[in-house]
Amino acid sequence: MTRLILALALVAVMTIVSYQPGVAQPAPVRRGDKTIEFSRERTIETSHAFGECLVRRRKPNINDLLNTPPGSVLERQIFLKISKGAGQCLLDADKSWGEVTLRYQPIALRGPVAEALFERDFKDFRPVAKRQAVATFDMVEAVQQRGSALTELEASGLVMLEFAECVLQSRPAESLALLRTKVATEAESGALWALAPSFSPCLSSGKTSTINRTILRGLIAEAAYRSVARAPGALQQAQN
Repeated sequence: MTRLILALALVAVMTIVSYQPGVAQPAPVRRGDKTIEFSRERTIETSHAFGECLVRRRKPNINDLLNTPPGSVLERQIFLKISKGAGQCLLDADKSWGEVTLRYQPIALRGPVAEALFERDFKDFRPVAKRQAVATFDMVEAVQQRGSALTELEASGLVMLEFAECVLQSRPAESLALLRTKVATEAESGALWALAPSFSPCLSSGKTSTINRTILRGLIAEAAYRSVARAPGALQQAQN
């Protein structure tokens, strides 16, 4: 039902991803005679640690993020609130970042935050006692409310998340195995390959995907959160 509504709403915006947003890699930093290099792996690790810190420090509005559609004005407003005073989390993630500016697209940081929330609220993929799951937005309602005003960025975000939910439903054990791996490692690459058979069936007919692997991980984390929040214990059963 959701897929049909999205298809009708998106019209021409039917590819899973038409862009690859992410954290920009900054130029090397000079500290005296030493040059600090920021590799792709280091950038990914730092972004992931940054998201974990935001959740750990209980930044205001962090629990509201997953209740906003990706790419929406509401999402950007939440990120603006979250980013205020978040410098300490950046330093906690990597001390060298105190000399550079971290620039990111919301979709690139949304994933690490979603994964950190998932780990916080669902121990062993079941709700943590005395902890209530955060609210998550309704995808069908989001499309219906925006109607023809739905932007390409919003449409792409919704379709990407729908794709991730399909992958999760198709291969729940493999999806959760991915979330257990360390980012930017061979183990993560192997876990992603294990999900590959579900990619084509989860794409709209005749369409292709160029989803960034880091963003895909984040989308699956958000899809997992949404799934367990709706049906506690469902994904844990898939592990057995």
